Order: sequence, then structure tokens, then C-alpha cells
Amino acid sequence: MERKWDLECSKDLPKSLKMMKKQKVDVKRKNTLNPRPITKTNCGARVCAVLATNKKWYVTKVSLEHNHPFSPSKGRFYRCHRVVNRRVKRQLEIHQRAGVRMNKSFNTFVVESGGYENLPFTEKDCRNYVDKVKRLKFGEGDAEAIQA
Repeated sequence: MERKWDLECSKDLPKSLKMMKKQKVDVKRKNTLNPRPITKTNCGARVCAVLATNKKWYVTKVSLEHNHPFSPSKGRFYRCHRVVNRRVKRQLEIHQRAGVRMNKSFNTFVVESGGYENLPFTEKDCRNYVDKVKRLKFGEGDAEAIQA
């Protein structure tokens, strides 16, 4: 059994759009009132590897040429870099119980860290965490409903 691993640049077009462009289909949506621009640049940078039968990985293709400028300041928005740590989660729960609104709660972290660019998470991440905690809490009568 052979396994493949392809790591592509985030600016590369999805395969569906590549196929549409090959077939010369108009990629822009005509029926929407406010179409969103496509920010992908069809970047060819990628690394491909294969896991052989001897359980070793072999690099089959390396292409490091990007066709767009880099923006390291936007790297913090990638999902793998966005982390809400335990201390922040605890503070969010305390603020939630105290009735502090989310934007005020998030602004305390912004001031504490010295700016938005120094935070490893966004306000939306905080909102998602608080909503998840609310959903997981048992309400009145929930325990009886589960036992029945």
C-alpha cells in the first residue's frame, strides 16, 4: 500500500477551479449580487512525498517558486496557529458568569497582550469557545431526560 502526501501553497487554486479553467468555464459567479473576488493565484509551490513499502518517506517533487508576495503578518489567521490557551478559557468563563460582554472581555486580552497582532486567537475563537461551553452545560431537567 502506497500513501501520498501533498503539501500545497495556500494560494493555490482548488482542483475544481483548475478543471473549470481548463474547460474555459467562466469561474466568476454571474447570479450573485455581490460576488466575492478570488484571492487564489494558482501558485505552483508544493512538496510531494510517498510512503514506500519499506515504511520510509521519499520526496518525489519539490517546487518552491511562489508567484505571489508573502504576508507573514497574516499567518496568525491560519487555523493551526489560532489557539485559545487554558488561562484565557478560564478568564472567558469567569467573564461570562459575571455578565461581561464578549467584546469587552476580548479587549482586556488585547490590552494585556499589547495589540491584536500579539494574540494567537481572534474574537470569533473566544465566542465559539463560550458558545461551546454554554451548549455543554446541563440545564434543568436534562439529567432526568438522559436517564429515562
